[in-house]
Amino acid sequence: MLKYRVMETPAPENEFAVHMQRMFSPTPETEPIDVSMGIPPAVADAQAALKLVEARSAEWGIDTGRIGLLGFSAGAITSLGVVLDDSDAPHPDFIGYIYGPMTAVEVPGDAPPLFAALAANDSLFGNQGYGLVESWMGAGGSAELHVYESGGHGFGSYKRGVTADGWFDQFMRWMNARVLLETTQPE
Repeated sequence: MLKYRVMETPAPENEFAVHMQRMFSPTPETEPIDVSMGIPPAVADAQAALKLVEARSAEWGIDTGRIGLLGFSAGAITSLGVVLDDSDAPHPDFIGYIYGPMTAVEVPGDAPPLFAALAANDSLFGNQGYGLVESWMGAGGSAELHVYESGGHGFGSYKRGVTADGWFDQFMRWMNARVLLETTQPE
């Protein structure tokens, strides 16, 4: 579990509401807030976490060829940002991309395998098409996409009687098929 930096928001409830409106649905009389400004610090924090896990891998019994990221919504955006970063910073060996934006991106040729899950009725990203997966596969990457009829945005890991309830079992099967779940013993 990674606790990463996010954009600062005002504490008073009334100011917070105005701030959120400026971020997600600005009006002509308000100046919009560019939410992409929050991505670089989150990506840097995820890269630092990957570096730490790699550095302690022998002690923790972790195979450095099977270190991945699983992100939900803003965490999915963070995970994607780590993959798209062209620096020498660590990159994951796979990513779970759960209810993140589905717009096309320029995917590097060495992109790790992608597992993506989204509900068709996701109010933020459900009507964007599947450009992310198409661009991933177009760059020669491996991608698996699950689109659920219902679940909304933020369906999470708890069972609510919606079709998205099955995402975790499918993610685990995907990881198992890719031999990502075998354990190693600490040295």
